[in-house]
Amino acid sequence: MQEVSKTFPLDFMLSLGLGMMFSMAQDEKEKEKASVFRTTYFKVGLAYHFVVAFGVAFACYMLYPDWMLMYYADSRKVPRPIIAYIFSGYFAMYTLGFLVVPPLREKRRERPRRLFIYLMVLIFAFIWFSFHRLWHVGSYRGYYLGDTRPITRTSLFPVLGVSMPMAVGALIAVLHMLRGRFPETAVGPGDRGE
Repeated sequence: MQEVSKTFPLDFMLSLGLGMMFSMAQDEKEKEKASVFRTTYFKVGLAYHFVVAFGVAFACYMLYPDWMLMYYADSRKVPRPIIAYIFSGYFAMYTLGFLVVPPLREKRRERPRRLFIYLMVLIFAFIWFSFHRLWHVGSYRGYYLGDTRPITRTSLFPVLGVSMPMAVGALIAVLHMLRGRFPETAVGPGDRGE
């Protein structure tokens, strides 16, 4: 069961980054709201996350569960409540990403952006060092026996090939729509951490 804690790490980092993006885009807007969970940015971001990040991940899990577990565990031996617990991590990481930005911004305005850049570097490093597990698709047993196929020859390829560009385009459109809905707030020199 300890092996399962290693699963879905890439998606969790992406969920964290997505939460940070919506929080950074929110900036000083909606400060009058009693709770961050009532803000439009949080709710729209959560809905986007549910449809895009969680939705695509769930579809991929249904197609190739052992690939989603990155072959650290055999999906047939992992109890369903554990899988549900892992999937709840998507929303926990999104929320954490959203909540971590304001306190960092209070210290220095550029800190959230720096953390986001470090996170992106970590994501690319993770992809680099895990490329073999990400590129080869099959079952848990097949992975360790060398009986897998390149991702380009599986049903994951069209799912990811279509959803990833659409996700980026939709993210840009959603953030642009939110920006148009809320007027820019004036930021004084002292607010920039100067």
